[in-house]
Amino acid sequence: MKRLFTLFIMLGLGSLAIGQTNVYFKINQMLAGSAFAYSSPTANNLNDAFEFTRLEYYISEIKLTYDGGQDTTLADTYILVRGDQAVNELLGSFNFTTLESVTFGIGVDGSKNHSDPSTYVGGHPLSFQMPSMHWGWAAGYRFAALEGNSGTGMSQTWQLHALGDKNYDYTTVSTAGTMVGSDLIIALDANYEKIFKDITVNSTLNYHGEDQQAPMALGNFQTEVFSEGSATVGLEEKVAATFNMSPNPSNGQVNVIMENSNTSSSSIIVSDITGRKVLEQSLNSSGHNELNIKHTGIYIVSLTENGQVVYTQKLIVK
Repeated sequence: MKRLFTLFIMLGLGSLAIGQTNVYFKINQMLAGSAFAYSSPTANNLNDAFEFTRLEYYISEIKLTYDGGQDTTLADTYILVRGDQAVNELLGSFNFTTLESVTFGIGVDGSKNHSDPSTYVGGHPLSFQMPSMHWGWAAGYRFAALEGNSGTGMSQTWQLHALGDKNYDYTTVSTAGTMVGSDLIIALDANYEKIFKDITVNSTLNYHGEDQQAPMALGNFQTEVFSEGSATVGLEEKVAATFNMSPNPSNGQVNVIMENSNTSSSSIIVSDITGRKVLEQSLNSSGHNELNIKHTGIYIVSLTENGQVVYTQKLIVK
């Protein structure tokens, strides 16, 4: 993700409870509850199977609401989110007692949407990008550039580039944030399969503009995608380094190997994309399990320890 262009603002002149605090904005990029990855098949609520090969979108006008409804908007802060790059940006140093919510626009607000990318220094989110995020002076920036594959064997391609001043709007997530050391982390989960709620994803999805599927996709960004998340995902990252499932895609016979796990309290649960459990096994003392899944489809394989899910991974059965 391009560097955040931030206006540092000092909040509050009165009595302070936590003093001056660095505030970070973090997005846990996800796909159906798992860590996001390109070319990772998922499905929407219409059961359309698809994967992303490009996912980029803008965030602007971040507003912090705190201490009984007071708020401050970071009017000159822009983030270009890319699916394969971490989002954990310093918003600035602030003085307030209790954070209540964070609000932000999906896309580029009207004050900057028709600006010239050449007027920004290289590295600024609104400068020239490769591939391009600018549609032209009249139309403005691409609010979201989404591309991928779909269908059986992911053999169909699709694209949706959504833009347009009339489609710019906001999402609000209620959160108090999480103190990590002396920093306040505003952590949000972004489940990107929800971008396509009620949108057919197949080879007929091929549109660049501000009409057709664009308003619905941006509307889903605003109402469906974001929720309060965890400020720490270190456990999942550690588990990922020792969890191996192969082959994937599979014909239904899958080997799962888990190193350094507490096998006495660990289980493997396989669920279909509707959340229905289709298989559950205790993790063998060797850390090696064989799964046999009878039907083709997309599944979620979860590792649990002491009844808590600590890692999930998608499995495709052909």
